Amino acid sequence: MVKTSAQEKVHATEKAKHITELQDLIQKISLEQERLRAEHEKLKAADKERNRKLQDLTGNQDLHEQTDSDAFWSWPFISTATTD
Repeated sequence: MVKTSAQEKVHATEKAKHITELQDLIQKISLEQERLRAEHEKLKAADKERNRKLQDLTGNQDLHEQTDSDAFWSWPFISTATTD
């Protein structure tokens, strides 16, 4: 009976050790998950900003091209009207 009690204590000690190790791993995983979430949010914000800048640049390019086209067709020697 003493042997069984000693074995139970060893088993309980090992079980407690495993539980502690698992809790430590869960904590590390949770911290890493939070770090990855924050990094993901940061990357999403950077992507959104790049897309906004691209939209601005694309809009500016379109405006520039339209202005060039308008200027070209308004030159005095270019006429869109036909003479009969």
